[in-house]
Amino acid sequence: MEPIDFCIGLQIERNHGYLIKMPHNIQDGSYPTDIVFMLVQNANHSIHCYGNRNEKQEILLLNYGQMEV
Repeated sequence: MEPIDFCIGLQIERNHGYLIKMPHNIQDGSYPTDIVFMLVQNANHSIHCYGNRNEKQEILLLNYGQMEV
């Protein structure tokens, strides 16, 4: 397999209060989270290969554990 460029964007906003606001313009492949209600305690990632000899693909799995509040 050949290496590829990969980029994950993280947008952090500062605001007041605990208002859950779903974005109106969610892009394909994005996963909005509300950190006030989704406090992350730990995070892991893994890359899994699948496909056949002619065409191999990879999938990135992100796994995060939430703190109990």
